[in-house]
Amino acid sequence: MSYRTHKESDEGIILLKRKILHSDVMIIVLTHHFGKVALLAKGVQKITSKRISALQTGNIVRVIFTEKYNTVRYLSSVELISHLSAIKKDLTKLQHLYTILFMFERLLPDSQIDPNVYLLCKSSIVQLAKAKTHEFSITKAMSNILSIMGYGECHSYEECVTIAEDIMGKKLPVGVI
Repeated sequence: MSYRTHKESDEGIILLKRKILHSDVMIIVLTHHFGKVALLAKGVQKITSKRISALQTGNIVRVIFTEKYNTVRYLSSVELISHLSAIKKDLTKLQHLYTILFMFERLLPDSQIDPNVYLLCKSSIVQLAKAKTHEFSITKAMSNILSIMGYGECHSYEECVTIAEDIMGKKLPVGVI
């Protein structure tokens, strides 16, 4: 049996990583040109894997993936663009990052192509990395996310959390205001 494969390359942000079986991982990536995609990364959990460090949640990466019969997408290669170390050194920034990524992962439908959503996600986390902890407004970031996805704006942190949780049907991760 022959497989029809199609190879694609794009820049993306790792939204989520789930372990599957022994050495495989399913990663959810928000890409610039393909939207939110799930990629199966075979053998990534092996001790000899060189890709595991690039596949951390929140990293900005360049991914090359293959798609077989428009069903399963397999990660072929990954190149780290930025691991956003400034965020990962600060607990408050890290909590804000996870809130932002959680919202994108839960609110976006799979494969909906909208480069503006990707650019908003990227600019939000880059701004979070560059800003001093007290200067970054998680409320503004959450409001922008809800607004660009068509859910309306919110004006307070509590209002943003309530709207997001109502839409998702799930609680947001506990964060710091």
